[in-house]
Amino acid sequence: MVAIPFWLEMFAVVAASISGVLVAREHKLDLVGAVALAVVCGLGGGLLRDMTLQVGNVYILNQPMALPLSIATAAIIYIFPAIVDKPDKLIPLLDIISVGIYAATGADKALVYGFAPVVCIMMGFFTAVGGGMLRDGFMGVVPGIFQRTNFYAIAAIAGSASYVCLVMSG
Repeated sequence: MVAIPFWLEMFAVVAASISGVLVAREHKLDLVGAVALAVVCGLGGGLLRDMTLQVGNVYILNQPMALPLSIATAAIIYIFPAIVDKPDKLIPLLDIISVGIYAATGADKALVYGFAPVVCIMMGFFTAVGGGMLRDGFMGVVPGIFQRTNFYAIAAIAGSASYVCLVMSG
């Protein structure tokens, strides 16, 4: 199996967490709400994957850096909003970066445990779009992946499928 580099996983956590806190700021949430939304966005997809697979460790509980990094990222971006210029342009960029990385990491975890390729692709999809879907749902808006102009779901499936094919082909 291919190991996803640790720094790449943490980059995805930071990117998705920033996206979550920016959405929280758009909706005028307080610091606690911003941190909660950042954690949901940054780590929610992996939690959905791990609850569905029911094998191995739950990432959010087992990876000692992920949760503190998500919380710290949220607090810094919330307290120092000037760090992020043009958040409306940044949210889609951060979302697609995290979708790409999480598609591979989600598929990889299912591959490690010997699931069928279609299940691996589905777990990559859940991991990639789950956090953003939960974020949008918590904010009371239709999740972006269900909107006609949003191609994150297709990108997540294509990315997961590509990853699974590449790993299985050796």
